[in-house]
Amino acid sequence: MDDLTYGERLRAVIAGLSELFAGGLPEVRPLRQALQGVTDAVGAEYGVLDLRNELGQEWFVATGFGHQRPATIRALLQRAGAAGADRPMDEADVAVASDRRPPRRAAAADLSALRNFLVLPVGTPGVVHGTLYLCNKRNGAPFTSGDAQFARHFAAVLGGFGLTQSGRGARNDLDRILQESVETVFSRSGEAFFQALVLHLVEVLDVELAMISEVRRADPDQIHTLAVSHRGRLLENFTYSLHKTPCEEVVGRSACYYPTGVRQRYPDDAMLAELGIDSYLGIPLFDHGGGALGLLVVADTKPLPAPSWGQSLVRIFAVRAAMELERDWARRALRTSEERLDAVVSRAPIVLFGIDRNGIFTLSEGKGLERLGLAPGEVVGRSIYELYGDNPETLDQFHRALSGEVVNAVARAGDASFDVWWHPLRDAAGAVSGVIGVATDATDRRKAAERLDHLAHYDHLTGLPNRLLFAARLEQAMAEAQGSERLVGLLFLDLDRFKQINDTLSHEFGDFLLKAVADRLQSVLRPGATLARLGGDEFGIILPGVRHIDSVTGTAYTLLDLFSSPFSVGGREAFITASIGITVYPFDDRDIDGMLKNADTAMYHAKEHGRNTYRLYTAELRTRVARRMSLETSLRHALERAEFLLYYQPQVDLGTGAISGAEALIRWQNPEAGLVAPGDFIPVAEDTGLIVPIGEWVLREACRQARAWRDAGLPPITVTVNLSARQLRQRNLTSTFHHVLEETGLNPADLGLELTESLLMENVEQNIRVMQALHETGVKFSIDDFGTGYSSLSYLNRFPLQTLKIDRSFVQEVCTHAGHAAIARAIIGLAHSLELEVIAEGVETRQQIGFLCANGCDGIQGYYFSRPVPAPDLAAMLRDARCLDPADRRAAFAAPDGGRGEVPD
Repeated sequence: MDDLTYGERLRAVIAGLSELFAGGLPEVRPLRQALQGVTDAVGAEYGVLDLRNELGQEWFVATGFGHQRPATIRALLQRAGAAGADRPMDEADVAVASDRRPPRRAAAADLSALRNFLVLPVGTPGVVHGTLYLCNKRNGAPFTSGDAQFARHFAAVLGGFGLTQSGRGARNDLDRILQESVETVFSRSGEAFFQALVLHLVEVLDVELAMISEVRRADPDQIHTLAVSHRGRLLENFTYSLHKTPCEEVVGRSACYYPTGVRQRYPDDAMLAELGIDSYLGIPLFDHGGGALGLLVVADTKPLPAPSWGQSLVRIFAVRAAMELERDWARRALRTSEERLDAVVSRAPIVLFGIDRNGIFTLSEGKGLERLGLAPGEVVGRSIYELYGDNPETLDQFHRALSGEVVNAVARAGDASFDVWWHPLRDAAGAVSGVIGVATDATDRRKAAERLDHLAHYDHLTGLPNRLLFAARLEQAMAEAQGSERLVGLLFLDLDRFKQINDTLSHEFGDFLLKAVADRLQSVLRPGATLARLGGDEFGIILPGVRHIDSVTGTAYTLLDLFSSPFSVGGREAFITASIGITVYPFDDRDIDGMLKNADTAMYHAKEHGRNTYRLYTAELRTRVARRMSLETSLRHALERAEFLLYYQPQVDLGTGAISGAEALIRWQNPEAGLVAPGDFIPVAEDTGLIVPIGEWVLREACRQARAWRDAGLPPITVTVNLSARQLRQRNLTSTFHHVLEETGLNPADLGLELTESLLMENVEQNIRVMQALHETGVKFSIDDFGTGYSSLSYLNRFPLQTLKIDRSFVQEVCTHAGHAAIARAIIGLAHSLELEVIAEGVETRQQIGFLCANGCDGIQGYYFSRPVPAPDLAAMLRDARCLDPADRRAAFAAPDGGRGEVPD
């Protein structure tokens, strides 16, 4: 309801109540008429006034309920949650409820369910005379904030007139003042209203001070005045703290009335002291939802035993002030919103546009115009047909919007890209009168999306397609070849021993090498072929539309030939080879996953056959893969079924001929396949990660057995256990060893760990840290197969090693191959210079023993002395003190140059 209507209705309320109370205490009939007036004013279906005075007299009037008894109506209100007559309510209490469900048992058939209601106290501050109920907004609508404010006024005016016999003079005064107030104050708004209000209060109440203040939402402890009248003069507005002031008791709470002595009660309030204030009346201001807005205060330097009509007047004005303040906040919020919108339009990369039915631009604003090379003045007033006559897509979008369709499209202007929304603009009759829309500059977003798409489908290092895009192109190539006589060749290429190069020469060098490999591969592929980096050092090649399989193998030859010459990386040369696996669609498979698996299987088959070659996928490989999968399944159950056992191969001290140690070697007794060779299942265990739990079992069983031999009083030996690459990478490796040693009670000095040379060099720094931590417990380390890897001698003395083991490939030909003999001598000499022991593996003849003894080798291990044997057999050897025959250690041997040699006594 607007200000004029509000003022007119308020005058009618005041006039009606003046007539109602003209004879003293009110009568029921005119009281019901007044209730009917306010019920009609707010559009309620039901109204109730439940009043009483200090003498115990009661008035209960209702409208809309028919002839129901007061007790019945009160019970209905109570069950609906609206009852409030029997509880104290201050002047700030306004209950608003919506969408109430009807009670399960209606009081009577003619009582409608209470959906929503307003509940307001009637009285003066500190003195409550009763409650006003307004129920069920007509047409099912909710009560508005305007309804609540008007009902507040009615309750305030009714309370101000009073319900006592002595209130007649006061009512006449309030009647007159309210009539004047409506004319002089209520007709204003905004700042003018607030100023007129405080000036009017100072005048009619004859007080020193009146002020209205609002809370600061950013700082609820601060309050800011909107208007202050001191002795009839307006003061400048100011901000003050609520702390230790009477206003602190008012804001967001309830009325505060101190007839005298307020300055003594709040000695820290500087304003009270400065103005000499003695009495104080503060009324809180609330919004329609009950939120704190501020307060209205009147104060004086003399006691303020204000008449009830004076307090009622302040309360009535407080309700109107709250309504105006809430409206003022809404105006400010709208202004802020408009300013933000203007800021967005002027700064954000958008264009707002409007076009009438004739195609003339009526609006064109926004920073996005700059991307289009336009200014607002260049567009408004011009025709869309003039500006975009050569762009049929834009004109089509305009015509579709004119036909009533909401259109979303993409528009491009040079390098710029815009997301455009066209909305039909309708007049009051619903007819389309034009088009309004917004174009958002999406250039940067689209470029970012393109970058993300590139990152999702291309390898960041080489710029080649990645596995995701590779699979999509393979699917497309297979679909195009389907039903034709053309083939699709799929090649997986994996660099041989790239990891050693990467770890030895640095990851940065490895990255440059991968880029160089990618460039060289790309240079020989025919148009239409796809080269992708699938991850790590693995590349994939798709050859679509191939006529014959020879074209695929020919490409493989060409690719392998690329690796015959070194790669130049950062001024250094690097030699590397590759292994290639090939599968052909539709011969080998018709499924993408199957094709990928086939190529991967063939590639690993090429590695098994010496690397630097290619292999075609065959049915035999498929069988081998099936066998491997079956082996893997059985292997997963082998531990829980206790199918593993350890054999021990003795190591002999060439100085004494006695057994000095034994290498623990795992065997798998499979119930179906029998004894499975380690070379068949260890690679599977490595690939699947099963090597970790299997390796832990080997460690625990070897330690347990070694401790059992000690407890049996057998000669002390060192039991060595092989450590796999996956085990070495386990973060809990050190704690696992500590736990096993503690569990079995084995002295760490009786345990040795063997690592291959290549494994040792995979991650040098990490390996050194792990080995050093284990070595500190007393565990011994040896390098297995020394001489076959690519270890750097500069690293060798950094590892906590005790033993080097010469690989069997050298030992077997020390008497027949000059090069191998030289390598064996070199390893022995190197080891001794580093104060390491040397054990030769694979010793099978007396002549080999003679050579090794003659060149100072410390120990041997091989079939000549003993094959790997079960634990009881080794125990028997130790118990019987079996030794190498001294004659074997002095055996003559044939020198590689054709001469003869023998070990001196």
